[in-house]
This record gives sequence, C-alpha cells and structure tokens, in this order.
Amino acid sequence: MKMIMLYGDTNTGKTTTLNDVFDKITKGMEPLPAKILLNAWLDFEVIFPYKGKMVAIYSAGDTLRDIKEAIRKYATQCDVLILAYSDKFKRDYKPDLFNLAWQLVEDVQRCVIYKTAANDADNAATCKNIIALIKA
Repeated sequence: MKMIMLYGDTNTGKTTTLNDVFDKITKGMEPLPAKILLNAWLDFEVIFPYKGKMVAIYSAGDTLRDIKEAIRKYATQCDVLILAYSDKFKRDYKPDLFNLAWQLVEDVQRCVIYKTAANDADNAATCKNIIALIKA
C-alpha cells in the first residue's frame, strides 16, 4: 500500500487540495463515488477505484484518533491511502502513523508532502504531485 500523507499547519488548504485531487481523478466517472462528510469543516472520506487501484482519501487530520481510525479502516482495503495531517500536534506523530500501517499490511510505501500555503497555485501544484504519486 502506498500511504500519502499531506501535512501542514492548520488552514493551509489540505482539505481543499484533497477535494481537488478527488475532483480531478473522478472527473467523468459514472456513477461518481460518494464522499462521506465528516464534520462542519467539510472534511470527508471516500474510497473508489482509479486506474486499476483502490484509492482512499481521508481529509480529517486534526486528531490522531481520527487519523489512526482511518488507517485501520482503509489500510487493508486500498492500494493508495491519502491522509491529511495537521502540524498542530506537539510532537511529530507521522512515524508512529506509518508504523501503525506497517502493522496492518506487509508493505507500506511512505510518501510525505508538506503543504505550505492556502492559495490556488500551491493547491494546484500539490494536487498535481499527489496525482503523480497515485499513478506511480
């Protein structure tokens, strides 16, 4: 499984970028995969087939409990898991989260992308990077 973690400070456009990824790779799909909204901030989760792979996206990265729950839920169901991760935590939990995935599946390819700003240019560049990682 490839695990792509999009991380950055709060309000840097992580959820917006993951929505853009979803919109671009599902464009023209019939029926369109249904996103499940998770909270008032429009975080979502979804799993769907894309180019022969199962892709899961989980954008609610503000609590470790939620991120761990998403890893447990999707690690064995998908080939690519894309997660948001907020940099608001007091320490870096990213290695622990990848280790959790390793406990659930034999092989985890780690991909970490730092999200620096909430603007259209950064969102578009990050979206393009994530899509390239999905295809690779």
